[in-house]
Amino acid sequence: MSNLRTINTALPKESAKGRREVDPLGFLTGDAHTYAENLLSDWYANMLHLQKNKKITCDSHKANMLRLLKHASVPPWALKKDHVTKFFESRINKRTGLPLATSTVAVYCSSFRSFQSFALELDRVNEIVREFGIRPDEFITEENSIGVRKEKSGWAPKAWALSEEQIDLLKGA
Repeated sequence: MSNLRTINTALPKESAKGRREVDPLGFLTGDAHTYAENLLSDWYANMLHLQKNKKITCDSHKANMLRLLKHASVPPWALKKDHVTKFFESRINKRTGLPLATSTVAVYCSSFRSFQSFALELDRVNEIVREFGIRPDEFITEENSIGVRKEKSGWAPKAWALSEEQIDLLKGA
């Protein structure tokens, strides 16, 4: 794989608390590890510079994506719908039995959708197929983010814009 560049090959850095950071993609080796790092770095740069997201948003999205990848222990191009479902199931509070809050799931889904739309651009898909023989597929869909939709489906506005007829009635009163 001559077209891959190696990024961040230094030893794990010391964190602010003096602990060594663990490579979240440590389950990958060789070209798969390098390509996954590059894919995530390119996505991060795309969010930050082209989409003009704030750095804190980009950091949050990347951290959420790394959590999913670490949980699934597969490269980004091998993620499936089942990985997302199992990820959310693993986040159920063991003490109370409660799932993640709907807003938390929505944040995760936003991160996953952002990466998915970046990774599934045709040129990247073709490159992944050529290099690894795997065609990436959608892993976040309406079905596995249904909790967010169900919660928001009962939402009703506290107020709404008046129609021209309603404004005319108010003027006449």
